[in-house]
Amino acid sequence: MQSPESAAGTTYAHLTALVMNDDPIFQEWLAICLRDLGVARQYKAASGCAALDLLSRAECGIDLVICDLDMPEMDGMEFLRHMALSGSHAAIVIISSFDSSIMRSVEIMAGTSGIAVLGALQKPISRDALAKLLSRHYAGNPPPPPRTIVNIAEADLLRGLDANEFVPHYQPKINLKSGLLVGVEALARWQHPTHGLLLPANFLPLVEQVNVMDQLTRRIADAAIGDLAYLRKAGLDISLSLNISLSALDNDYLAVEIPARLHLLGLTTADIRLEATESIAALSWTGALETLSRLRLRGYRLSIDDFGTGFSTFKRLSNFPFTELKIDQGFVHDAAQNTDRATIVEACVALAERMHLTGVAEGVETAEDREFVTLAGVNEAQGALIAMPMPLDAFVAWAKTWPPLVATKSGAAIACEARDEL
Repeated sequence: MQSPESAAGTTYAHLTALVMNDDPIFQEWLAICLRDLGVARQYKAASGCAALDLLSRAECGIDLVICDLDMPEMDGMEFLRHMALSGSHAAIVIISSFDSSIMRSVEIMAGTSGIAVLGALQKPISRDALAKLLSRHYAGNPPPPPRTIVNIAEADLLRGLDANEFVPHYQPKINLKSGLLVGVEALARWQHPTHGLLLPANFLPLVEQVNVMDQLTRRIADAAIGDLAYLRKAGLDISLSLNISLSALDNDYLAVEIPARLHLLGLTTADIRLEATESIAALSWTGALETLSRLRLRGYRLSIDDFGTGFSTFKRLSNFPFTELKIDQGFVHDAAQNTDRATIVEACVALAERMHLTGVAEGVETAEDREFVTLAGVNEAQGALIAMPMPLDAFVAWAKTWPPLVATKSGAAIACEARDEL
């Protein structure tokens, strides 16, 4: 363990870094890179135990850890597991000489444990590559703590459904070539009177267990369709994406009730994208094929969500009448730096083109993500770079600030490029 080192520079002066590596020469190289980037306060640890000790000391105030996976006694994976259990809010940069597939697995493991992972770098490491990852750190503040899961009782869930406390939040979707806003996805949120705004991880498992997914689907869809009519009157010519469950396929709500309501509001089923997870296509259920085909005949657009995370075959997918393929965010984010993810994204684009589907990238979080999926040929995108999910009034305000239209030489209107800071 070392005491903080002095350094010049101000670019990342707000960060206090801990370098966990057992090679003194490599430690010094990382220290030089960090000093060049303005990181004045640095600590070193030659073992996982020493690093955990430093993290536990409030006076150190460590908010960035550069973690080498190949360490003696306690390897980097074990260190990350202990770090997650400790509740540390420090962000992580993973370094290793292992191949990219191993590093990707560790990234996923750390992320699912609640650790803020800025990215992974293979040795040898350059200062520029390190700077790109540091730029993702929350400026001036440590990353927020992971969201805690609230224990919800069945009676409280049923009460919330009856009280219409479940509301849609809207995440924008843009066309990557033009930059134009083309749609929104309605995502379920619970405005709980005691716990505040709850995300799906807090209630979806119980919703499925209690078998009230149809009720939740109706609440969100009914509200979102009404909001779409309002947005159309406000001049936003966009589509609405709704998430559907397996149980929602086996009733008249989608086939009869929604089309009737759309007609009353001056809308059509062509304005709606129904998003189904890949698990629907993986089922050996001819009823799903029949129902999806009937929905397609009624004019709905059908999207396969989180593609690449299920177990369906391409042959089975080709039997379903999907019109849109959404590439899972786990493959999209950081694909520009990760050859494995890049290969998967490119394969998804090729499949979408072959099947004449619109390709949509989820989880576009950085300007690099957006540039990569655009060059890869993805048609549309959504993610934190564009906007996080938000309630209706916030979405309306956001839409007014989205890059303004400018006239081309032909008189057509195109959207300006999205600002990198969004």
